[in-house]
Amino acid sequence: MKTAHGFVATLLAFASLLPNAAQSAPFGNTGTYTNVVWFVSTTVPELARCNELRVDATGDLNNSSNLSIYGNLNCADNTSYPISGVASFLNNGTFTMNLLLSSGVVLQCFNLPGLSGTCRYVTTGTNAVRGTAFLTFR
Repeated sequence: MKTAHGFVATLLAFASLLPNAAQSAPFGNTGTYTNVVWFVSTTVPELARCNELRVDATGDLNNSSNLSIYGNLNCADNTSYPISGVASFLNNGTFTMNLLLSSGVVLQCFNLPGLSGTCRYVTTGTNAVRGTAFLTFR
């Protein structure tokens, strides 16, 4: 019990040193958008059979422009690649999304006008561009 009180006291002392620590993280109400779907076409040979990106997106769009994204890149042969990542609506009205596929590839979609456009597949670690994808929001 003495150790727990010491830890809490140390934590409170440390927090008092941080500027505006109490105001740094307001709480909001998050919402989840389910079954968000894009049609996918790609130039990456091993993903060419994949034609649908189906995700859920969670965030507080009343107080933030950011979303957590998670779901699957679905393929015509009934296989899929789990994905997770982030998305943002930018001040200039565009949409940006980065998704990590289980295959070690990142799908990077920068400054899409609306929710559709060209993205690129990049190998993790090396940043080598492996091909492109075109996403069409459904």
